[in-house]
Amino acid sequence: MPKLLKKSRVKVREILFDLSAILAIPLLLSILHFFLPENLKEMLILHKSYLIGYELLTNHFIHGNLQHLQGNIEYYLISICLLYFPLLALNKRKLFYTLFILNLTILPIIISLIWIPININILPQQYAQKSFGFSGIVSSFL
Repeated sequence: MPKLLKKSRVKVREILFDLSAILAIPLLLSILHFFLPENLKEMLILHKSYLIGYELLTNHFIHGNLQHLQGNIEYYLISICLLYFPLLALNKRKLFYTLFILNLTILPIIISLIWIPININILPQQYAQKSFGFSGIVSSFL
């Protein structure tokens, strides 16, 4: 088999893998939205009045309603394409995965740690008693 054909097959396989990883996130968000019981979703949300710890991460993957979920998925797909395709063209796949993993693991915790003091100390009591949704992560991809 010619070397160029082998390279193009590897490239296609890599791109298909990448797209599978990218599309796994909306699938995960949809599964959580449609199949988790409401009481479990409530436990995964970050609450202003108490903090257990795990919800610093989990709150970003829970959505209040279908419209909230759809909007976040649409913006995620747009922002991830704006990140992925230029990095792919620059042959920076590893950089894409580094940013992808950081944006899904570390950044949500940082966003939550910023949200807590702002909501407790700065904003009046009637604002944001809970925090949930994927918007912060989507913004970070941009």
